[in-house]
Amino acid sequence: MFPVFFHKRLQYIVYVIVKIHYTTKLQILKIDYKLLNDGTQMFKYVIIPCRILRSDTLNSIRRSLMESTKKASPGRKTNSSGKSSKNNQKKKKKTFTNILKIALIAMILLGFVGGAGVFMYVSIALKDIEPIDPSMIATKLTENSVIVDSDGRILEYIHHKEGLRTVVRYEDMSEDLINAFVAVEDKTFFEHNGFNIIRLFGAVKDTLTTGKRLGGTSTITQQLARNIYLFEIRSARDLDRKIKEAYYAIELEKHLKKEQIIEGYLNLVYLGANSNGVEAAAQAYFSKSASEVNYIEAALMAGIVKSPSAYPPMLNISKVEVTSNHYVFDDSDPLYTLVYNPGCEDRYLTSIYLMHENGKISDAEYEYAKTVDLRTVINPGKTAQTEITSFFADMVRDEVIADLVEAYGYSVADATNLLYTGGFTIESTIDFDMQKTLESHYAQSNFTTYFGESTAVAVRAFQRDNGLAVDGVAGQNTLAKIRELSGMDTSIFTQAVYQRGNDSEEVVLLKRTLFELGYLINNENFPKVTVVLDGQGNIVSEESRRLLVYKQSNLVDADKNFIIPSSDYAFDADGNLVLFKGKRMYFYPHFQNNQLVSIQVVVKETFTFSEDSDNERLASGKFNLTNLFTYEGRDVLIPNEYKSFDENSNVVVDKAFLVDQPDFFKVDANQNLLVTKGNYVISEQGVIQPQSAMVIIDYHNGELKSIVGGRNITGQRMYNRATNPRQPGSAIKPLSVFTPAVDSGKYTAATVIDDRPVYLLGDPNVRWPINWYEAYPQFHKYWGLVTLRESVQHSINVTAALIVQDLGVTNSLNYLNKFGISTLVTSGPTNDANIASLALGGMTRGITPLELTAAYGAIANKGILNDIITYKTVKNSRGEIILKNESKQTYVVDENVAFIVQDMMRTSVESGVATAAKLSPNNDIIQVSGKTGTTSSNIDAWFVGYTPYYVGGVWFGNDLNIPLDQGSRIAAQFWRTVMADIHVDAAPKLFDIPTTLVSTSVDIISGKLPSELSALDPRGTVRTEIFLRGTEPTETDDVHVMADICTESGKLATEFCPTTLVVSKLFVKRPVPYNASEHVDSRGNPIAIKDGGYDMPTADCDIHTIETTTEEETTGSQYQGIVPLVRLVDGSYYVQRRYPIELTSGQIITLPVGSKIMPDNSVVFSDGSSISAENIKSIPMYTAEELDALNP
Repeated sequence: MFPVFFHKRLQYIVYVIVKIHYTTKLQILKIDYKLLNDGTQMFKYVIIPCRILRSDTLNSIRRSLMESTKKASPGRKTNSSGKSSKNNQKKKKKTFTNILKIALIAMILLGFVGGAGVFMYVSIALKDIEPIDPSMIATKLTENSVIVDSDGRILEYIHHKEGLRTVVRYEDMSEDLINAFVAVEDKTFFEHNGFNIIRLFGAVKDTLTTGKRLGGTSTITQQLARNIYLFEIRSARDLDRKIKEAYYAIELEKHLKKEQIIEGYLNLVYLGANSNGVEAAAQAYFSKSASEVNYIEAALMAGIVKSPSAYPPMLNISKVEVTSNHYVFDDSDPLYTLVYNPGCEDRYLTSIYLMHENGKISDAEYEYAKTVDLRTVINPGKTAQTEITSFFADMVRDEVIADLVEAYGYSVADATNLLYTGGFTIESTIDFDMQKTLESHYAQSNFTTYFGESTAVAVRAFQRDNGLAVDGVAGQNTLAKIRELSGMDTSIFTQAVYQRGNDSEEVVLLKRTLFELGYLINNENFPKVTVVLDGQGNIVSEESRRLLVYKQSNLVDADKNFIIPSSDYAFDADGNLVLFKGKRMYFYPHFQNNQLVSIQVVVKETFTFSEDSDNERLASGKFNLTNLFTYEGRDVLIPNEYKSFDENSNVVVDKAFLVDQPDFFKVDANQNLLVTKGNYVISEQGVIQPQSAMVIIDYHNGELKSIVGGRNITGQRMYNRATNPRQPGSAIKPLSVFTPAVDSGKYTAATVIDDRPVYLLGDPNVRWPINWYEAYPQFHKYWGLVTLRESVQHSINVTAALIVQDLGVTNSLNYLNKFGISTLVTSGPTNDANIASLALGGMTRGITPLELTAAYGAIANKGILNDIITYKTVKNSRGEIILKNESKQTYVVDENVAFIVQDMMRTSVESGVATAAKLSPNNDIIQVSGKTGTTSSNIDAWFVGYTPYYVGGVWFGNDLNIPLDQGSRIAAQFWRTVMADIHVDAAPKLFDIPTTLVSTSVDIISGKLPSELSALDPRGTVRTEIFLRGTEPTETDDVHVMADICTESGKLATEFCPTTLVVSKLFVKRPVPYNASEHVDSRGNPIAIKDGGYDMPTADCDIHTIETTTEEETTGSQYQGIVPLVRLVDGSYYVQRRYPIELTSGQIITLPVGSKIMPDNSVVFSDGSSISAENIKSIPMYTAEELDALNP
């Protein structure tokens, strides 16, 4: 008989009973327990099979209860005749008998009711349970999840790296290992039949008395059942899950032997470090097989099961999280550090206690185990915490894990394990064809038709190796030799020679063959590395000549020994080896509780390049290096106990080590110290430079469509360059400058800003910022009065900095946050709360290509940011949707603001710095809008742009921050190449223009409505511009003015200037005058600005003064009697003396001698400038006498 348990919060007491449903062969008993303390009544229905009680028995029970209840009810009327005490005693006796009878019957009934209640509860819990297929148990142990595209095509299976899920047989597991898990998890494993009823009842009792969740009851068989069949509800702690576990446990016990059950359990259990099963965990934590694990190691592993996130003995944490209190096992990874987890210690002590209590270890072993320093037990395996998979699959996996944690309350460890083993089908957002297209542009095997520098380098190398004339030209002799060695079909070649600049299909075959022969590394889509080399060929800084990267042959000799020059080490008086700091190795101290616990000695980075190629030497002395590869330095393998620091932070290697390991070091004839091969680590596979990343997003819904995180990289998860921040340069401006400016209402696309020398660093002797075009002698350093649109078009730094200064850095930071930029640093000694970071993109950490691209997508998407998503749905192994993913939207700006920013960037693509990104010559088929970005010295090069379909962002740069040979133009070119292929079947489409914008003509020098004089500017300064309603200009151009100039002095004419030397000219009256002599360059030369020639002079003529001018000249008497106009044969009139006319604006101007009044009443000046007839109100016909009187 099973007892019935009621939750302590439910309130029941006695009263009863009964109704019979003969049609269902069941009897429903309504038990009404009346509370004595507060009178509350609750009802509980249970079901009893009808064979348990006969109906007459039930009716008898009901009648008895009702009778006794009536007699015992308070306030019931009594016999008024007054019965004798004897009768009262009889009644009392009868009442007592009835109560006793009822109590006995109720006890029996409750036993039946309890058993039936449990029966029905279990039946309901198991109603929809998935039946076991014994033949599929083995498959269930290794069920992997899969990523598919929207058409159901399998893109990738999600699984741990080979070796992280190795199945090991029971007989190959150490006895200590099995003993530890049995002692800790299920000491009666070999006795019970699947579940432990005593543990279950104990746990239920604890739950009822404490209110805590039901837990701590599962046997090893139940845990195996849970991991195979109930993983999706494994975090639940309720009776339903326990019942299902028990069912599956019993079924497993029917079909499997105990040895098979524990084998399956130990191969499936998740033990942290991305390790499923004891073999993977043993390799990860101890670098040994499960067959070799001792009882201390086994106790550590068994202790992890309770919480794989809290109790693993080591953790992989971000380098920024490492403190002096961490004990470091491995710091060689560029992003993460492997550290000891002291949280494992209490759990370990519990494990060894249980092993001792259950007789699995002796007293002596137990006492010793309590004293072990667990840090000495850990020996991390090379596979710990590493996975190899594609960039996109990594991101899908991370997002699914995060959503499982959020939606179902799993721990990260449980969600990760479920993803790897749950048999999920994940419908990704990836466009398979688009991804393959993008990857093809990064692949070496994607050969273009163009014969470029890389091809010439490959041909030269081939010629050199085969005794041919080395000229980089594939002529007949070279082609014949290639055919001889490769079997290449040369019959398709139509030209006698192929050389740089050729563009034909035959070049593709030539490239492919050179690639297969090992000569061509296809990098013609990418920039080159431009570096300064020192005398030994190491890369050094251009400014300080500080050494940046060692040439590998300078660090490693032909015998693979690591070279430490005699200047980099010494022996102290005690015979210890002293390695000097700041040389060829990094020294990383690691502290715990403010005590130095270890020193890591790491070889610095190195590089190689194709030295037999023609590496171009530039006039500047820099080199464009071909096929540059960088190699990450790792540890010099000196045991920690032999290392210490001296007072100068040099590393001291104890002489005892030199004695113990005499072959570790050698000294060559030059007294260089050599670390012998195998005693240090440098990554064997180099990483080609420059590197790149590109992402493409459907900005309408936030779906990531394709991504590449690096060149020639096979899923190096730890360094996905698409998700790692880099300085964005000017690519930040649309987000932090232009959008805030337009949204403020203070700036429009026509707002004029003066691009002139400024000193925003606070030092009057230091011009800052500098425009990018200052580096090009053919350009002026500053361009003068420019509109906001022109600032975007030409990526002008000065104007961007002035806007941020005006609107405030906090304002810019707020917009970057709204655009979803998560990498801002807003506090600390080095942060982004400054103009350099926000206007020029010189950020502390930078922005990831993924986030920058998504932010541009918000501008394209009418001011709405869609969070990036990588999957749409996740289905479990039964085909049920367990996660449905939709992008979260964030309002950034009004769609009109977004369109104006977009339209300004469109100008940049059509006629500015980003013209290389156009998909059509006039940008009028599939329209493109976007922005370039380049950081100082061409360290980073960007282009982020979008079409009406997609937004894409591309980054180029070097992992070690060394310069590229070109800037953002090549990024824009690469973007165009990729996006042209992606849009090849897309219908022509332009950006939609909001109907609520206002369009009007403006003068781009003043930013105001055009005047008559605006049209006279030979630069054509009248344009049509778009505005937010209410921000369009209402004032008229007052910057263009006419002024009389003395042609001899070039200054403003005075009354003393001879009229024959005075001309009226159109000028720009700059709001703030500019004096070039007040601003000088590094050589002391005055800095002229681009539009300075249009500035109206501010000084009067100093050649013609009262002392040098006659009375006749000063009164204009030299024109007395001269006929003002002479008609010419073409019908025009030649002006012989100063002649006043009136413009339509009402302004009176004086035509200088030499001007011509044309037949259509327009005026042409002697310098070729003109005034159209539409701008002239009247030309009076003066006589000589009338002009004599006017003396104009």
